[in-house]
Amino acid sequence: MILSNMFIWLLTLFVFQIASRPSHSARLRFHGDNNGPPPLDLDPNNMYNEQMLNTAQQGLPKCLTPRNVAVIGGGVAGLITALELSLSGHMVQLFEASNRLGGRIYTYRAPKGYITELGAMRLPLDQHLLLATYIKSRFGLPIKQFQHYNPNTVVYLNVGNICNEVLKKKTPWALWGTAIKPLLDMDDATQLRMYGAYSVQFYLMEVANLSRGAVDFIGLMLNLEADMYASIVEIARDFKLLPVNANFSHIDGGNDLLINALAKACQTVLNGRCSLYLNRPISSVLYSSSSHTGTLESKGLTVPGNFTDIVVATTARAANAIDFRPRIEFITKYQALRQLNYDCASKIAHSFSVRWWEKQVITGGHSITDLPVRFVYYYNFSTTSNRTEDGAIMLSSYTWAQDALLWSGMRDNQSCRLALDNLNLIHATSDVYSYEAGCQTYHWCNDPYSLGAYALFTPYQEVNIHNDLGASVGDTVHFIGEHTSLAHAWVEGAVLSSMRLLMHLQEEVFDLAIIGGGPLGLATALAMSQKQPTWRIAIIERFQLGNTQGSSGSSDIRQFQQAYVEWYMSDLGRLAVPM
Repeated sequence: MILSNMFIWLLTLFVFQIASRPSHSARLRFHGDNNGPPPLDLDPNNMYNEQMLNTAQQGLPKCLTPRNVAVIGGGVAGLITALELSLSGHMVQLFEASNRLGGRIYTYRAPKGYITELGAMRLPLDQHLLLATYIKSRFGLPIKQFQHYNPNTVVYLNVGNICNEVLKKKTPWALWGTAIKPLLDMDDATQLRMYGAYSVQFYLMEVANLSRGAVDFIGLMLNLEADMYASIVEIARDFKLLPVNANFSHIDGGNDLLINALAKACQTVLNGRCSLYLNRPISSVLYSSSSHTGTLESKGLTVPGNFTDIVVATTARAANAIDFRPRIEFITKYQALRQLNYDCASKIAHSFSVRWWEKQVITGGHSITDLPVRFVYYYNFSTTSNRTEDGAIMLSSYTWAQDALLWSGMRDNQSCRLALDNLNLIHATSDVYSYEAGCQTYHWCNDPYSLGAYALFTPYQEVNIHNDLGASVGDTVHFIGEHTSLAHAWVEGAVLSSMRLLMHLQEEVFDLAIIGGGPLGLATALAMSQKQPTWRIAIIERFQLGNTQGSSGSSDIRQFQQAYVEWYMSDLGRLAVPM
């Protein structure tokens, strides 16, 4: 009781002393330092923080000093960055080289209302929290479940049709799960230190001691055959991020509705603070180390304006084609951009006048084969055709990496015919030729703007170039995109990379910054909010607020964490109170 009364007396005295002082300000930069934002955490469970989730839900607070920002690239990362900065009060211009926004989100609309996704199509929104917030909460877009599995799809291997029931006796997923369990049980730093130099194939054969046949079986069935050269740590992380039974969704009406919503929101920002320019390829970026500003060149002409920040939101391959000057400032950046491995991806989409696969009780899911088509997806994205007789588009082939290279080298009529021939072999009881109504192909390694499908680390790359890919140059030229995150090949990777930069660029001013969110820090904040109701008070805590094992009592204010992994670099002015 005596200690409790003494605590209250000391707290009252302390609050009175603070409240009696003239009001000074504490300026906080949320994330990073003068060299730019730090890389995202290696641990997938620590990639998110409260500030990111709040920004996705509500946007950034109003900025202190408006910046003049250029964004290069109109994919998800570029659009989110442009929108949030402009809403915060900055002036933003976004330059997209092609005639459409969206990047690798590419919804194809055929006659009769048939649609399919030639780019990103599966959205695991239960795990990808930022993307889910934008889609469901921020823009209220309708979603539907993507039917990833159907028991009536087939496995067609070695000129034979194997039903899914047979695979339950010896599943490649069980073999794979057992093989990578030691990696998943390790912390990420240990995993990277021990196995960052191992490829998938080397790990499976030399560490997991699987037979050649078992490795081939896993490769065929899990679509890893063409990625056996990739880093085992990279591939295992994807399985750590997503459980085997993860639910997938898509936006009802097309995933490009997210792009439309972002663009519309950007164009309605007050005072024209968010401008979008199509068909504006940026060829050169000129950075001034003395003024920490930059200028752009497009089609041989200088873009009007001197920019305080230039955000490169293209793929690494597209960024590598930009002339960054002076080149000496970008040597390390160019090296990382050159070395980063990209996978290819190809999709062959066939329109059919009748949904013949539904007559075989296949209403979604995918078939697997060792034929060139490799993976066949039956899901119907169309919302205007609900009967079997209405027809739809299906993905007659979806391939990655080396499997995709076969298709990208063919003429469209060749690839359409070969995919149809493969379908006819897999579904010999249906006359697929008689129902064909059209065909559309897309090869992401042939796309002149992305120049690849997605980043995929090979051994050593995560250690050697991951940090360099996302590093800023002079805290002026910034780089974002899924390749700078660790959620490669997913839309969420693009969103994470944007949030990482937004947390860095945003600054706020508080009347009082309390270092440490333990009981004393919380009590002080509550008392001060009553004493000075107009003051803005920030609590900076390494762990969870109220945690008695937290950083309360620490006088080291160089770096702090909010909940999860939010790094704060604090320029606290004249009023920083360690608790």
